[in-house]
Amino acid sequence: MNPSLLSRQLVIAALVASLVNVAGAETIRLSPDQDWFAVLSGDQLKPGDEVVLAPGTYTDARKLVLSHRGTAEHPIVICGPSKSDASTADASAAVFRRPDAKQNTIHLHGCQYLELRDLEITGGAAGIRIGSTAASPAKHLTLERLHIHHVGGVAVTANYPGILVYGTDGRKPNLIEHNVIWNSGDHGIQAASEAIIRHNVIRNASGADIYSNHHQSARVGNLSITDNTLLSKVSIRIAGGEPFSGPIEISGNRYAGQLRVPEAERVRRLNLAMEK
Repeated sequence: MNPSLLSRQLVIAALVASLVNVAGAETIRLSPDQDWFAVLSGDQLKPGDEVVLAPGTYTDARKLVLSHRGTAEHPIVICGPSKSDASTADASAAVFRRPDAKQNTIHLHGCQYLELRDLEITGGAAGIRIGSTAASPAKHLTLERLHIHHVGGVAVTANYPGILVYGTDGRKPNLIEHNVIWNSGDHGIQAASEAIIRHNVIRNASGADIYSNHHQSARVGNLSITDNTLLSKVSIRIAGGEPFSGPIEISGNRYAGQLRVPEAERVRRLNLAMEK
């Protein structure tokens, strides 16, 4: 067969497969009285699927682990009722409420191209904990317009941050933006590396609003911490020492607490201190 003809046939076949995949994407609407736990913790969501959660409280004593993998062109989206920003709690929100602090409210294990938007998260040891699995690194995650509060059950178990993300093993960074986080039992956001953290509002964190330290294979670096409003006693703390895995940009943040950031060549700092 002519090589150029074979090449064209392969391109056409790939295009047809892609169109079939897009055509099969679904919008799944769930409410608290349906079996939402099975849908979110199962493995049936496909690239391009969108799960829209109705207003109400989603609570279950089981460990909620999400392992969904979309694609760059067709991410999987899990969202509540759309809103312009992560405002304070209201009756129209889709609320994940962990009944105790024995587990984190949401675990993201090996997720790829997954987007969480317009959700309220409360009650667990951590609001969201992100980690890789042996078969799948966690990467290309978007956390946007989330309202996370009252996490860290001091009397039950150790405290954890509102959002905890390690690294992506050098791949495209995770995006954490437009979230409101308050009354966290430890840090507001903890990120080791490969993360973009921007346009978040964090207050009343028992630890730092944004904290970074080495963790296992992830060394501090390749972090962009920009345009956040930080209102706790410690605004940003970079605990991991050099050498960093990449540059760290800390700029455009409005902060009321301490900036515990090393004076290092690969750390850029340009921020605005707020009057106390």
